[in-house]
Amino acid sequence: MLHFNTEEIEKIKKKLNGYELTSFNVGLLTKRKDKILLKKIRKEISERLKLRPKIQGEDVFILIDPEKGTINVRIASVFVSGRYRKLKRGIAQTKFYCPKCKGKGCKSCNYRGKLDIDSIEELIAPFFVEMFKAKEIKFHGAGREDTDVRMLGLGRKFVIEVIKPKRRKINLQKLQNAINKKYKGRIEIFNLEYCSKKRIAEIKAEKNDKLYRAVVICESKVCSREIEKLKGKKLNIEQKTPKRVAFRRADKIRTKHVEILYANKINEKEFELILKAEAGTYIKEFISGDNSRTKPSVSSLLNKRCKCKELDVLFIYESFQN
Repeated sequence: MLHFNTEEIEKIKKKLNGYELTSFNVGLLTKRKDKILLKKIRKEISERLKLRPKIQGEDVFILIDPEKGTINVRIASVFVSGRYRKLKRGIAQTKFYCPKCKGKGCKSCNYRGKLDIDSIEELIAPFFVEMFKAKEIKFHGAGREDTDVRMLGLGRKFVIEVIKPKRRKINLQKLQNAINKKYKGRIEIFNLEYCSKKRIAEIKAEKNDKLYRAVVICESKVCSREIEKLKGKKLNIEQKTPKRVAFRRADKIRTKHVEILYANKINEKEFELILKAEAGTYIKEFISGDNSRTKPSVSSLLNKRCKCKELDVLFIYESFQN
């Protein structure tokens, strides 16, 4: 029999105990449409629990099976956007799963499923979980850089999905300050603000050129005149998927544009490059040539075996900046 009374309201109230909520939506799991019952339930919940009915973007969705007498609630995530700078090398963006077992746990990773490498996601997660009184978070970045690459300049965009938060509105400046104080000199987050879920798709859809600084080391001596010839070169390169990422990327050839803006000798085997590259360019492989999988490369231009010793992202050319 279809019914809804004080007992059901108390069940809902108990399930929502401890959560800061202002709005809700409700659905009926039944074979037949019962608009009258749904209207009654919505009115009862709104009046008794002091929640505002909302069709989209609600804080909690309540699913009721009036025939079985079951009630399930789904607490909506909170989304916070921001930017991060990675000031030290050796920090991943997200949890660094063991490449051998892919997170399942094996002898190589002491059955933990991950390598002993810090990530921005794991460093900041406890602060978000504690302040929002949440179950966990998910980190969504606008692209990523390698673990050994610094992210400088105006930083990289990200969105934090706060899952099952008991608190929905906190002082984001206080959260930001706490993280930056704890990890001063290692990572920095800023421009935190509340956003909607669609922001994740927006930042992931962006394809932005980037400005890099690279320190290159050659196997043999390189002279200033050879390095000078690299300045100002505008190259259309062809890159086959690098060997180091072939296990997680489609094996295909990509055509990318790279411009070498600056080149300066450091010592007899090392020099510095500042270059602008199209989104999706593998800079390390542009330098080494990746066994001729990238053509041309810095190695082929100099006719010397070279590799990237250090790499920094200096700037991301976002749409409003172009």
